[in-house]
Amino acid sequence: MSMPYPPPPPLAPKNRGPWLIIGIVAAVIAVLCCGGIGVAYFIGLRTVEEATKPHDVRFEVTSEAGTAYINWSTLGDSAVESEAATPWSKEVQLEGSAGLAGVTATAIGTISCKLWVDGNLVDEGESEGVVNCSATIS
Repeated sequence: MSMPYPPPPPLAPKNRGPWLIIGIVAAVIAVLCCGGIGVAYFIGLRTVEEATKPHDVRFEVTSEAGTAYINWSTLGDSAVESEAATPWSKEVQLEGSAGLAGVTATAIGTISCKLWVDGNLVDEGESEGVVNCSATIS
């Protein structure tokens, strides 16, 4: 009786070298770059549109004294109004992508302010004597 041959050793996995890994990494990078360019392009267009859109700013001041000393400002405009009758409001348009807007008012007794940007209330305050409302606009 003869001895059967021993079973063959298992086949060694093919050594594909680094080419398989390099190919996968290159494919992932290509997908991310193409998708990233599309996303960056979309975000860039929105940013340009928003950067050129003017903002409507509205300041409001009320006081129980009936008058107030009011100092309002934006990044490009400002004014002081002495003995302004309250309730008082001022609307201005802020050009460009970003800016600052604020109002400080002084009066005897309780005084309050509100700051609106594009129809949205962004700051309000109430105090005795002096009040300030401000916002960074983007």
